[in-house]
Amino acid sequence: MGKAGMLFAFALLAVFSALVHAGQVAVVVDNGLTVRTACVEFSGTTTAADIASNSGLSFAFADYGGSLGKAVCRIGATGCDPSSCFCDANYWAFYYSYGSSWAEAPTGVSFHEVGNREVLGFSWTSFPPAEPELRAFSEICTVPDTSNAKVIPAVRHMSVSLPNRTLCAGEPINVSVLSLENEGPIWEISAEPSHVPGSFEREAFYGASARFFRKEVWWNLVSAQEVGKTGTLELSAEKPGSYSLDVSKNGFVQVLKNFNVVDCTPVPECAINADCAEDRACEQGSCAQLSGSCGFIENHKFTEYECCSDSACSALGSGARCEAHACVVRTTPELSEIIRVLFGYRLI
Repeated sequence: MGKAGMLFAFALLAVFSALVHAGQVAVVVDNGLTVRTACVEFSGTTTAADIASNSGLSFAFADYGGSLGKAVCRIGATGCDPSSCFCDANYWAFYYSYGSSWAEAPTGVSFHEVGNREVLGFSWTSFPPAEPELRAFSEICTVPDTSNAKVIPAVRHMSVSLPNRTLCAGEPINVSVLSLENEGPIWEISAEPSHVPGSFEREAFYGASARFFRKEVWWNLVSAQEVGKTGTLELSAEKPGSYSLDVSKNGFVQVLKNFNVVDCTPVPECAINADCAEDRACEQGSCAQLSGSCGFIENHKFTEYECCSDSACSALGSGARCEAHACVVRTTPELSEIIRVLFGYRLI
């Protein structure tokens, strides 16, 4: 084959590769008053930022670089100037859909790789965000004739189940990830063709990939791991707050789970004695009942009497008596003193 023939072959291969990876993405922009849509064709690996830039809907971005990437500041006339992207209490929330509901995107537009027949949604909203108006892909994009196209296997679905209980900070969160088709773990070889034209190398992936995010001002990645062959995944959220779990695998519909983690540390019943009833005292965060056999309770304190019976005064001698909860020593009076007391005069 001559040089011209080789060039022609490579050109055909490049065109074929582009066609294989070609697709369409629908875009929905909801500013709270009106809804605008666009259909964008793409080929190869493409991000949501690329789709938005080519949608004709006038997206304006602020590029923060690194792991943050681009933020959507303004679409059309709604939003903020890129020089002050978050100038308003509202912001552009980013969603995606492959069917009958929206899922909040776990990454920004710079890192979200689109798929064929995906719908990207943007809503101008305050926090917590409101979803854009839902539109089906077929409402926006005209699907080309595929009668002579290669049949692509239908995507499969997975279930992602969280524990049916209050999720506590610092405690393990065991997640189940199963295939809905066979109700078993997802553990299989799945291949993705290389996007390099002319290369037929494939990469093998076994379990589903899970990315765990804490939702703050930005989505902070907590952990990224592969679901094991048992179909289970253990997460750990050290702080209370809002979290998202993004589970994906080639050939399966991506699943995004949003949930809250709370502080389950027991709230102390008391901090000081005044938090308790008069007959109780605060001990290690709990109101403890005060008690005793001989005494009285006052100001959250049990005070013992000196005595409650004569026997308690025996150490003071045989003449000691318990009177009004106090030990009193009484000596035996002389006969003359008794007469004086009784009759009012003294014997000589």
